[in-house]
Amino acid sequence: MKYFSFFIFILTLRTGAQAAPSNTATSNPAGIQWVKIPGGSFIMGSDTGDMEGPAHKVTLKPFEMSKSVVTNRQWAKCVAAGKCEVLSRDCLTMPDKQKLDGDDQPAVCMTIEAADGFAEWAGGFIPTEAQWEYAARSAGKDQRYPWGNEKPGCTRAVIYPADGAAGCGKNQSWPVCSKPKGNTAHGLCDMVGNVQQWTKDLYKNTYVGAPTDGSARWEQGLKFRVIRGSYWGQQDYYHLTWRNVDAGSPRSSSVGLRLVKSP
Repeated sequence: MKYFSFFIFILTLRTGAQAAPSNTATSNPAGIQWVKIPGGSFIMGSDTGDMEGPAHKVTLKPFEMSKSVVTNRQWAKCVAAGKCEVLSRDCLTMPDKQKLDGDDQPAVCMTIEAADGFAEWAGGFIPTEAQWEYAARSAGKDQRYPWGNEKPGCTRAVIYPADGAAGCGKNQSWPVCSKPKGNTAHGLCDMVGNVQQWTKDLYKNTYVGAPTDGSARWEQGLKFRVIRGSYWGQQDYYHLTWRNVDAGSPRSSSVGLRLVKSP
């Protein structure tokens, strides 16, 4: 009998080992590189720009954010898994449409519903506006850009510089993380430039009454989503308190997706 009991004990150990969760491609099907962002408090917004104020204190719990925006390669994996739609290119208005189709370029032209579907499949969520700004500020630092307060240029971001051409001369987005000098202190790339990014919040042109715990603003009567960041064809508005709105456009060639998840 004691040999039988020992056999059951060994079998239990093996079964338990097989059932234990593992950090494999199955648990991260998109191959996202997650970056840990510590919790804390910061002053969100600004009192100097339209739609950016009033500046207010927000306190967030720790979370993880994808190092980059979602790429075409990652989106294609979701399509292959039968969980995402093939992204329409009808939203592209440029003559050379394939310029945004590179495997490592940011995925664009998704609806917010499609973005939610990808996030669920990939094991994450669309970030709240507060999470986005806090992470972009290197965990809430008092700085104007992800890297600090030095003015943006093509050494740090894929933008449309005043003395150059769109997309730092390429007239298109670049592969994600092409400008590591512009990363945040925690290693997030393209928080400024390349593409703008969806957030979970519904848009209101003031922060009066906005949540102070890092959650999304979701009030009756509000309709459009907040978009944060800037994109490769945009001049100016690179500072981290800049806010944009989808204005009823379900798809945009300048808006991509970044994810967050609980630690």
